[in-house]
Amino acid sequence: MADNFPTTVLESMACGTPVVGFAVGGIPEQVTEECGQLVALGDTKALGQAITDLLNDDTKRKEMKKLCRKRVEQEYNLQLFIERHLALYRQLVGGRE
Repeated sequence: MADNFPTTVLESMACGTPVVGFAVGGIPEQVTEECGQLVALGDTKALGQAITDLLNDDTKRKEMKKLCRKRVEQEYNLQLFIERHLALYRQLVGGRE
């Protein structure tokens, strides 16, 4: 069982924390390679390596911090959320205003 839209991922990114985790559920839609690293579900060796790599690369980690925050601000802001939901509702009711 996997969460299709884990808010913990977005909360972490909003704080500038790169995400390292398994590519499961909705996480691959939220986390781009600029914001973190995802590995195959259950591949704990790859997960450990991804964490180690990020901890050992200050430059990459600092750049990812900026890009994480930017992605959340651009893709998951309140105005965009409202616009997307309004468009969906309009589509569902056949374009009626």
